[in-house]
Amino acid sequence: MKKTPLYQRHVDLGARMVEYAGWNMPVQYAGISSEILAVRNKVGMFDVSHMGEIRVCGEGAGEYLNWLLTRRVTGKKPDQITYAILCAADGGTVDDLLVYTLGEEDYLLVVNAANKDKDVVHLETSLPVYSEKYPDRDTSDIKIIDESDLYGQIAVQGPESLDVLLDLSEKLGLTEEQRAQLEGLRRFRDMSVPVEGEDLPMIISRTGYTGENGYELYIPVDKTVYYWDVLVDAGVEPCGLGSRDTLRLEAGMPLYGHEMSPTISP
Repeated sequence: MKKTPLYQRHVDLGARMVEYAGWNMPVQYAGISSEILAVRNKVGMFDVSHMGEIRVCGEGAGEYLNWLLTRRVTGKKPDQITYAILCAADGGTVDDLLVYTLGEEDYLLVVNAANKDKDVVHLETSLPVYSEKYPDRDTSDIKIIDESDLYGQIAVQGPESLDVLLDLSEKLGLTEEQRAQLEGLRRFRDMSVPVEGEDLPMIISRTGYTGENGYELYIPVDKTVYYWDVLVDAGVEPCGLGSRDTLRLEAGMPLYGHEMSPTISP
């Protein structure tokens, strides 16, 4: 089984570990009920480093994704995140995902861990189909790159999530300007924060999978443990996949393999 950068931290905290989508993940710590209540009433955090990150970039990448996904990704503000469905030719669901705009013709797709490999294949095999359908569009510059190994991911969720991140802004490496940007960040928007000693910045987005206000931190993989420890030391309660599943179900959020599948169209 694969392990996230935080595996040893979970073991040290006494988490109950289980197999999930080929990963050794924490299903609970103190207990599912208490973790649900932490997120609903205060703040909790989840290791979601098993999620996949796929870069689609190059001239024409935006129009290609417009054709492939259920929602357009072009013509939006640079910090705007798009939730979309990746569909097969017959309309069945391949995956649901988030699309982050990293720059002009540069997109990061955040996909489900269990689907990451097949998503990469679907993106690669659909490109020749797109080229044949639109022969006037040059697709030679479009690249599809699996960058999942570059990122760790921590989701900080709950009504007190913003207050916690603002209190920790200095330890998180935010300037005063970035702190103000975080405070004003709207839902499904993101911001980028340079990380000392890393080429890859940290992405902070106001997104989540719990139905509560929350933020997701995409962190250069080698710095994931540091940020986790900062949050633990601040009293943020670690939560497992068991509470996350209940929270998303109560919020009416679909899960691939349950409410959506190759035989269930959007």
